[in-house]
Amino acid sequence: MSDKYHILVVDDELTSRKLIVGIFKKRGFQASQASSGKECLELTESLEPDIIFLDVMMPGMDGFETCKKLKKNTKTMGIPVVFISGLEDKNDILKLYKAGGIDFIPKPIDAQITVAKARTTLENLELIKDKNNLLKINKLILSKLNALFKEVALEEKISTSKEELHTSSSLLSELLEKLRSDLSKAIVTLDTIE
Repeated sequence: MSDKYHILVVDDELTSRKLIVGIFKKRGFQASQASSGKECLELTESLEPDIIFLDVMMPGMDGFETCKKLKKNTKTMGIPVVFISGLEDKNDILKLYKAGGIDFIPKPIDAQITVAKARTTLENLELIKDKNNLLKINKLILSKLNALFKEVALEEKISTSKEELHTSSSLLSELLEKLRSDLSKAIVTLDTIE
């Protein structure tokens, strides 16, 4: 499962970045790294990672701003962001979610928690993709059924019209036969009068 997923780790600290990348690579994930928010935005466009682990405290563009920019871009808005944070204040943690993050891992990094969060997030993504695919399939089936029902309704109208035409034709034949019979009687009556 893990080898088909690509993880982008963004942290300005080389040691921390290499540690997290190593954790994922040891478990078979593809992992890339960026050292800044700017580099993250550039790499995300080209790499299209499945998930981003993003440090909060970075010089220049911090993690909050980077995440907000990712979420505003239609090409990257669907990529889940898990923040890496040493923050413990409730308000700071809430800011992570408000910026668009789906979760966070605390520093110092714990390998098991980091991988568990990645796997859970990726499994949820798969479920969402499956759900969306099922919705598309259902929509297609409904469209086909609607077309089929319209076709059946049209065939029923044609069949009804044929039956009405046949009935009308039979009535017309009967009427013409009666008219011919009445006409024959009238001619016979006229012949007897003369």
